[in-house]
Amino acid sequence: VRPSLQGASRAGREAMSRAAFAVTDEIQRILLGYDVYEPRLESLIAFLEAPIPDGLALEFLEELSLVRSQLGVFADVEQLFTRQQSVKDGELGPSNSERLRVFVRRMHAAGAGLPEDFLDKVRAALSHYDQDVASLRYSTALERAVLRLFCSQLSDQHRHRLVMAVLRRVLELSQAGVNLEVDLELRSNLSRIASMRGLVPDSLADAVIEASYTIFEKPELDRAAEQTTQRLEAWLNESQRGISNPPSNVLGDLALAPPGRFQEVLRWLDGRDLRRRTIALAAYVRRLYAPKELAGSVPGQVPELFEKVRFTDGSVVIATLTEPLMIPRAVKTLCDVAREEPNAALELIVAVSQLGEKDNC
Repeated sequence: VRPSLQGASRAGREAMSRAAFAVTDEIQRILLGYDVYEPRLESLIAFLEAPIPDGLALEFLEELSLVRSQLGVFADVEQLFTRQQSVKDGELGPSNSERLRVFVRRMHAAGAGLPEDFLDKVRAALSHYDQDVASLRYSTALERAVLRLFCSQLSDQHRHRLVMAVLRRVLELSQAGVNLEVDLELRSNLSRIASMRGLVPDSLADAVIEASYTIFEKPELDRAAEQTTQRLEAWLNESQRGISNPPSNVLGDLALAPPGRFQEVLRWLDGRDLRRRTIALAAYVRRLYAPKELAGSVPGQVPELFEKVRFTDGSVVIATLTEPLMIPRAVKTLCDVAREEPNAALELIVAVSQLGEKDNC
């Protein structure tokens, strides 16, 4: 039977909390190396992959999002088995996997001689089994926890399928309106999993990177792009005296804007607003030569729009914006302006969308 989140959302708050705890507890058992009961695993994955219908209460969605804590459990355990060598003072050292085996041999001495930062990783992983064993004091419970730690690596396929399902659920909930941007622990856990490429499959590492971008980086970029647009619109509204040099911070932000946002600027190249065309040309040239740092620029009309840009490395770019029928004159203008800078790179930018239907044929 396919799980129905619509039906589950009708349960009371207490029932929802119990269900959320049961799901996370079962996921944690599998990630910690306890026996996997195949039908229950498939039920878990089916629940995590059940579509999220429209109209669910935010409170219910937030309960579902608690499953993201298990990404931290996975990262804590998995990082102990990485085979990437450590680096200290420019010299290669043993990997976490090698150090873990040393810890097993020195378990009676609480891993004496091992680096403290590695022992902190061991404590973090063992704390998911039992808080008492996280002290690393030798006991039968510590032996059992370490045994389970190694057992967790026996069924890679099960763990990776489960983590992938958790990841998809978290991403869907973020897109459904649950605010996860403030969860710095989630961000750290995603970063740690992504860094373990080679130990985890490429597909999982790629999915983690995509989720991190969608949940954290993309909203930040969207907000920055929106602020840039607002600053630019304010400048356009305030500038009433011909063409003036736009604020450099606005042009710099526009040059590094996401492709979708930058398409709006590109449409200004063949518009009728002269100031917007000037801005679009300046931003386009900066984007073409990113990440070079700007040292100065000179916009102008002679009569075509042109932009002379000087970068901190000493290079100079002179760009001209024109229309298809005006290309010969634009080339002459470009060469005339370039006489003062014989070593400059020349850019002839043509706004082609003004061609008529007949010309496009």
